[in-house]
Amino acid sequence: MMVAVDPGDIVRGVDLARDKRLVTIDGMMEDVLPGIDLHAAPDSHTWGSMWVTVRNDGKKDSQDTWVLAGDLVYQFDNITNDGAVVDVDEMYTPVGLAVGSQTNLILATEEMMSQVDYEARRVIPIHEEGLRDAFPSRISKEGLRITEICLADGESSKVA
Repeated sequence: MMVAVDPGDIVRGVDLARDKRLVTIDGMMEDVLPGIDLHAAPDSHTWGSMWVTVRNDGKKDSQDTWVLAGDLVYQFDNITNDGAVVDVDEMYTPVGLAVGSQTNLILATEEMMSQVDYEARRVIPIHEEGLRDAFPSRISKEGLRITEICLADGESSKVA
């Protein structure tokens, strides 16, 4: 395959649209499900990059927000990298592979960080191997890693 788009995915998307089972969005969508918001990051990692905000308490002004960064942040180092090279303590370092603007990647990272009150561990970089060290995790019998980011009040661990 020579491109990042599988033609079979396009065909499946057309089938879903025809069956009225596909919803497309343009920009941000609040409460796509209760407490879950979608955010567009156009012209960044890809033309249609997005991230997901999860407000665990369901409140608009949540005190329990997490961000699923998608491909906009690969590793924790993308949000808390050593800034000595530019004489600051820490800096954002955008992912190296992008079809769009590195500036837009940095702006999206800033927006994600502001949503979690700059608590970097609440921005989940889905490619980060260190998630296993930052959060409880285990390997399933199928050999897949399961990482537990957070639990609802009163719930017991599913990975312990």
